[in-house]
Amino acid sequence: MNETPTEIKVTSVPINEIVSATLRFDAKLFGIDARQARDVIDNCNFNKISLTDKLFVRTATYPLRFRRNYVSNKIGKPFLMPSQITEVMPTPYKWITTDSQKMVDELSISKGDLLLTRSGTVGKCAVASEALEGCLLSDDLIRITVQEGYLGYLFTFLSSKIGQTLLATSTYGAVIKHLEPSHLEGIHIPIPGKKIINELDVLVKAALIDIDQANRLITTARSRLLSLLDLVNFETEYPINFIETFSASKLTSDLRIDGSFHHPFLAKLMTSFLQNGIATKTLADSALSTNIVLPGRFKRIYVESAHGIPLIGGKQIGNLDPRTDKFLAALEHGERISSQLTIEANQVLVTCSGTIGKVAIAPDFWQGWAASQHILRIQATSPIIAGYIYAWLSTPFGKQLIQRFTYGAVVDEITNVQIGQVVIPWIDEVESTKIGKMVLEANALRSSAFNKFQTAKILLESKVLISK
Repeated sequence: MNETPTEIKVTSVPINEIVSATLRFDAKLFGIDARQARDVIDNCNFNKISLTDKLFVRTATYPLRFRRNYVSNKIGKPFLMPSQITEVMPTPYKWITTDSQKMVDELSISKGDLLLTRSGTVGKCAVASEALEGCLLSDDLIRITVQEGYLGYLFTFLSSKIGQTLLATSTYGAVIKHLEPSHLEGIHIPIPGKKIINELDVLVKAALIDIDQANRLITTARSRLLSLLDLVNFETEYPINFIETFSASKLTSDLRIDGSFHHPFLAKLMTSFLQNGIATKTLADSALSTNIVLPGRFKRIYVESAHGIPLIGGKQIGNLDPRTDKFLAALEHGERISSQLTIEANQVLVTCSGTIGKVAIAPDFWQGWAASQHILRIQATSPIIAGYIYAWLSTPFGKQLIQRFTYGAVVDEITNVQIGQVVIPWIDEVESTKIGKMVLEANALRSSAFNKFQTAKILLESKVLISK
């Protein structure tokens, strides 16, 4: 059970405001937060125009709803869900078939498009990077094509606290919230000088270059590792999901009888290592890790940001900036935060509850933040070893080796002891060092991207969103 601070905010609404808002009577639209955000815009030093004005935006649309036919990755096109657009390197886990090239064109996006979630969790904002090229995206995303030179400004504004508040208060729907492109017309934003707009555009585009380069390095590291392990074509020969039924001739010492643990794919993988002379270690081996931490469950007490530590959940570890609006009380949870929850740079993080096997390697700017008890922390013997471990565990093979230990009837779980038994193939020191260094270089680029985004945010707040 978690304790989240709640506050009832009350305000009065003149009838003329309701009429001018096309008779909408949503509390969020007229709430204190929305009024304060609009006051900031009204009182800043620049002229204001609609967010969808042609000065900023060419088009703002989304595809019509469609029936999704999910298929295997062998015959379908990769399909990303709205929650994945904020991930720094999204990995498709669904594939769909399409009826026509027109449908492909409608669901595809171009690098540099601005994306907004429009249903459920509304207003998540991202810029399409190289990682999204070739993927089809959900109809629950608004696609915004931005005029040349304004991408950085619009992205920084919509990602800011003011921008997020204005998007959240523009939604409609009693149960599931929705946002339409027409609602963006009612959001007015300042027009700062060209110098500021250019600075923001340069910062954001430079950050995107860093992210793309980081992703290419990690892709290269994984490919190099799989090539050295002779696994490039392995899944084609032994598909993970090809065998639906099979028999297991012997049980393990802990009497595991679940199918995922005995899947023939994993036996073939171990045989491949043996035949190719690949040495293996387990993750708990002292040559690889010094500690694997699974925090205990606890009742959380949340506070305002000034009095707490940012708390990261399993859903967010794929994001460049995984912080949410949750802050753990430093006073009440201080000992647990310091001993179990605090993230250290270059720790390998693995989700161990619900969705099993999402993997991240913590960049240096995550240092000191806290991660929930649903995330395992692997403290490697060195940063380079951490990079190598991440490279392996983030491949489909590594994920399967993690997920084989899954247990639980309703909510899937794994423990620190179980992940300590995960097999890590070990190549020679020279090659493992190269792979580890590539991952660390990618992490440094991600830190650089984060710093550029933060600089853009500070510039917006200090030069644009200021009172007259």
